[in-house]
Formats: sequence, structure tokens, C-alpha cells
Amino acid sequence: MIIGIIDDQDEVRYSVSKILKRAKYNTVSFNGLEGDIAKQIEDNQVKLLIVDVMLSEDFSGIDLIKNLRRNGIKSPVILMTAYTTPTNMIEASKIGIKDILQKPFTADELKDTVKKYDEKTERYIKVLDQINEEFVGSFETMKDIYSKIGVAANNDLPVMVLGDTGTGKELIANLIHKNSRNSKFNILAINCASIPKELFESQLFGHEKGSFTDAKTLHVGFAEAVGEGTLF
Repeated sequence: MIIGIIDDQDEVRYSVSKILKRAKYNTVSFNGLEGDIAKQIEDNQVKLLIVDVMLSEDFSGIDLIKNLRRNGIKSPVILMTAYTTPTNMIEASKIGIKDILQKPFTADELKDTVKKYDEKTERYIKVLDQINEEFVGSFETMKDIYSKIGVAANNDLPVMVLGDTGTGKELIANLIHKNSRNSKFNILAINCASIPKELFESQLFGHEKGSFTDAKTLHVGFAEAVGEGTLF
């Protein structure tokens, strides 16, 4: 299997390549800013990409992967990063990435991660063709949560967030909204428990002036007020 290593630092490319060559893999290296990188990847028949998250101040590994996908490169991707954040983890999940290696990683961690793709590349590409929901996580306790956030943010669907009081349900809702196609619109959070049962329907969907005894004015319901945004 030929593996493409993409990092802006020469020493990182050299070290990763050396480890993989010792494990009997073939490698090609790029700094990520080559103008014809998609063609080079295709010409070299690269089956797996290992990409650093930060390639320059204004161009990330995730930006590069999006460009490669638009150019027909479907090779699975392993991300390398010293700066794992919720934002880049969620973005990674939305473009079909499965694994993140947290720098500094050991030779064994690198080889174990790559081994998962060995002889299974075609299956990963078929999965990528069908769904865009795979996620990579370097923090084991959070990767499932960030995976679900990425899936929810990438689809226009009702989402139920479950959890005890104080566990961060509204934070999750805000992350879903922030990473969705509707992030330019507002998010509106309402506390259902604070609304009397008899008024809940009119508060949610609105009412006309005079539609019932205490309806002295027109009320625009929460569902209408949020428009194309997110109602939590």
C-alpha cells in the first residue's frame, strides 16, 4: 500500500516516512501546498493519506482534504495534530475522516492506526461514497459525542439531546447549530418546563389577537421566530 504523508514540516514527513518504510509500506511526501497535489496523489496511486491539521496560517489539512475530495481523491485520511479542538474534530467528522493521531505519537500508535486501513482501503472508499458521517477522535471520552454532533450538523433533521441537568445539553445544541448549514441564522433556546401546559402550544406556534380570552396581542411563536435557525 502506498501512503501519502502531508505535513509542512520536513522533519515530520521524514520521521513518519521512516517509521512506515520500516513497516514495509511505500510512502510519498508532500508539504500540502503543491498546486498539482491531487494529480500527484492520483499518479502515485496513493491509497491512504496522513495529513497534518495545520499546513499554514491560513490553510488547514481539513481545507486540503475538502479540495482533494472535490478533485475526486477518495483515499481515506488519518489526521495528525498537536491542537485537537471541538471545531476541527467536528469538521473532520463531516468529511468522512476516521482517525486522528495526537502529536506526539509513538511509532506503534502510527503503525497500529495505519494497519486498520491495510488491505481495507477499498471498503473505506465505498463507505465514503455512501455516507459522510465517519469521525475521528483523539480523546476517547469525547469522540462519540463529537461524532454525533458532526452527523447532526451535517443533516437537516430533528435531534434529541439526552442528559441529566448540568451535563451540557444546551452546549451540544449550540455546537450542532454552529457547525450546521444554518449557522448564519439564530439559535433560540426555550425552557419548556417554565411554560404552563395550557399555554405551551400557543407559545411554540403562536396565536392571533383575540384567539382566546387572554390573547390581547398577536404572539409570534418560537417555531416561526427562529426562522431557518435552530430551535432548542
